[in-house]
Amino acid sequence: MAKFKLFISSSHNPYENLALESWVLQHADTSMHDFLLLYVNRPSVIIGRNQNLFEEINLPYCLENKIDIARRVSGGGTVFHDMGNLNWTFISKFSTKKVNDYKWAAQPILNLLQYYGLDAYLTPRNAIEVDGLKLSGQAQFTNRKSILSHGTLLFNSDLSYLQQAIEINADVKINSKASKSHRSPTINLQQLLASREMSMDQLIQDFINMNDCEEVKLDFDKKETKKMRSREWLFARSPRFTAQHEVDGKQLVFQVSKGIIESIKDEKDCLLQSNPLLNQTYEKFLKSSSH
Repeated sequence: MAKFKLFISSSHNPYENLALESWVLQHADTSMHDFLLLYVNRPSVIIGRNQNLFEEINLPYCLENKIDIARRVSGGGTVFHDMGNLNWTFISKFSTKKVNDYKWAAQPILNLLQYYGLDAYLTPRNAIEVDGLKLSGQAQFTNRKSILSHGTLLFNSDLSYLQQAIEINADVKINSKASKSHRSPTINLQQLLASREMSMDQLIQDFINMNDCEEVKLDFDKKETKKMRSREWLFARSPRFTAQHEVDGKQLVFQVSKGIIESIKDEKDCLLQSNPLLNQTYEKFLKSSSH
């Protein structure tokens, strides 16, 4: 019996692939075997379940460059996906021993990198690195029936694009209790294998060859995709925060709740009761102020 039931998504839509993960977690029978999902997304920034979207991404840049913005079901920090990044997801029967233990899911990735002759290792922050440079980050989520552990593997991603997508305007001061991302120096696998010609297809095939897999078809319900795209999930889930901006030459402090500007104070700490920005979505304000 195969160790993994394997499904390779043909979609490059991040909302659809995140919905796929969620559906398999809820509906797959993991009592007999684990599931392995592989997919590659078009350019997108994926934030953790409990993060403040506005603290993590350069929203105007992402919108201008048609980079999708998504929120996943797992915690952890912000990651960048593009066609040079392989996403892998292991879904296994729930066990308390697997919670916050990332080695069981990271080991197949470590094995693959070691097969390529790289001295890859798991860091205390559960990233996979080679010589202090990060190739892969991980996150987990469980519904107490099954546990999902997923991550990224940078193959030949556009790292300059990545940097700009997560680079926040230094002039904007945001304060919240949301979990923050830990930024690490990154590198592509392709850079470490400069003498070896390889494609993403070959990388996936090598990964499959090294694991005991049986490819399966999954006719999953795509209605979860709508939730993944919704404002309620993407923006309104961001924890309450304050943001300081210069507007028309004045320093203003916004109090934002569920992504809505609910109050505004001026530099004298006076409430502005009739400011036209009140009750506007914060993302709309960011879009208009970036022009």
